[in-house]
Amino acid sequence: MKSYRTLNVPSTIAFISLVLPSQNIFADYQYELTGTLVQAEKDSGDQRFDRTLLDATGTYYLAPVSTQQARAASSGNGSQTLKPLSTLSFFNKASWVSAGLEYDDDDSAPDADTSLHFEGQYQLPNQPIFAKTEMYLADKETLMVGGGYYLADNMTVEGSYTSNTSQSNSIEIEFTQINGISDGRFVELYAALEWEEDRDDDTLFISGSGALYLNQQFSFGTLLSLATGEKDGFGLAAFTEYFFTDTFALKASLHHQDLDDPYGENRFFTITALGRF
Repeated sequence: MKSYRTLNVPSTIAFISLVLPSQNIFADYQYELTGTLVQAEKDSGDQRFDRTLLDATGTYYLAPVSTQQARAASSGNGSQTLKPLSTLSFFNKASWVSAGLEYDDDDSAPDADTSLHFEGQYQLPNQPIFAKTEMYLADKETLMVGGGYYLADNMTVEGSYTSNTSQSNSIEIEFTQINGISDGRFVELYAALEWEEDRDDDTLFISGSGALYLNQQFSFGTLLSLATGEKDGFGLAAFTEYFFTDTFALKASLHHQDLDDPYGENRFFTITALGRF
């Protein structure tokens, strides 16, 4: 959950990348820093509003994230199946905490808003179960609590409950699966159901996405979101991922969402830089 989330784009996909050294010698990492810019516009009736969002977030992993699977995850026939760099924390079942600062300048709001946000995920030792939480401290405070289960090393199911002070609550169920296909390629599938109660109005969101990893560094994909209820409409997104090195990446995404008035039509472009050490 993000404070500016008109589409539910999974956090494990979406970067652009160049070819890395052929020896595939990567260092383990325990810290991540990300910087994000969102440039958006919204049409509602005869009015158009612009929105700019800036976010800086730091993540600390409770234990170093091993890159062993990226270097050489051996398959049963002795060949090597190298995991994509952006999926390492997923396959490591990593526990982590993060903190960030977000600046949101929305023409439709009287003033720009600055908020702190905190997130975390804890994996039970030697168990497939994990807990997660997220909190935004702003004019409209938001709290999410949830958990998940590894159905297999490459497959998770998650559930969460989100509440904020604007009297909006939601329940969400998410499914993620990452499969190797051939020649070092992977495909990531994602699906989500979210039920939102905004005061006395209900909306059901149904989302699904797919991403293709052509190698360890480069991936691209699309997402479709449907809404029914108070907020009838649909959303589309395209995203890509690019790791310049094993420690630096960029991600970019383009979104379009069309909902019934008064929610209107939303378009936004997002770019994120990520560093690991």
